[in-house]
Amino acid sequence: MMTRSIAKLLLILSMSMAAPCSWALDIPENGDAVNYQLGASSDVVVAKFVRRDNNGYSFEVADTLRGEVPKTFVLQEDGYLRGYGLRPGQSYLLYLRKIGQTVTLGTSIHSIQPVATNEVPAYKEAIGSHVANLGRRDALKPVLKKQAESSVQYLQYSAVADLKRLQLLDKNDVAELARLLESRRIVDPRAKVLVIDGIGATNSQDFAPLLESLATNRSEPTPARGAAITALHKLNATESLKKIGPSITNERSPALIRKLLPAEAEKLRQ
Repeated sequence: MMTRSIAKLLLILSMSMAAPCSWALDIPENGDAVNYQLGASSDVVVAKFVRRDNNGYSFEVADTLRGEVPKTFVLQEDGYLRGYGLRPGQSYLLYLRKIGQTVTLGTSIHSIQPVATNEVPAYKEAIGSHVANLGRRDALKPVLKKQAESSVQYLQYSAVADLKRLQLLDKNDVAELARLLESRRIVDPRAKVLVIDGIGATNSQDFAPLLESLATNRSEPTPARGAAITALHKLNATESLKKIGPSITNERSPALIRKLLPAEAEKLRQ
């Protein structure tokens, strides 16, 4: 998931000057999550990519999760699709818009997620529950909290991102997400960062041991470890920062040392 996100960013940066529809990628932070995508689309399907030819990108619908589109349809090149790396035979979750007989992506490549066959039921449940409760904040909150425990990483990330974007998280909710993180039930890298950011906003040093563990665990993604260090700073957890300091500096990772001690990061660059 993280690799795909980085690839998207590089593609956007490299093609933004030449792309004919750069507006399609002008979305808010975490705008590829379910809630924003549902607002930017009218239809959601799981479809298999068949081929690319002079007509465009041909898909065959396997499951319709929202709305109604033809069993087969073609997406036109929008300046970004050719660099996405669509693979014939692979299934994708597609957030679509219909304009007359034309089918387009809601927000270009941000409206595409690769899907494994065994993930389809989870997508059906998540999208269906979300659509059924759109505009009902009290009802949507438990749906998203349940979705945060999904075995599908994109759905994990979307749940946490949507809870944050819709301002549905209170301190107790953050504590619940922190427990999921600690028990390794939240595994998506972006979801981890979002939960850790939420912890940093709680003003509670009760989370310091968890943050220490995340910051020093070399098996964790670097963005999550960096977010944990930042959260410790936000919580003014001075003793924790002192405790993890030797481990972080011994790694000589500029990204992590920059979070821990900006002055030390400057020394590494010299």
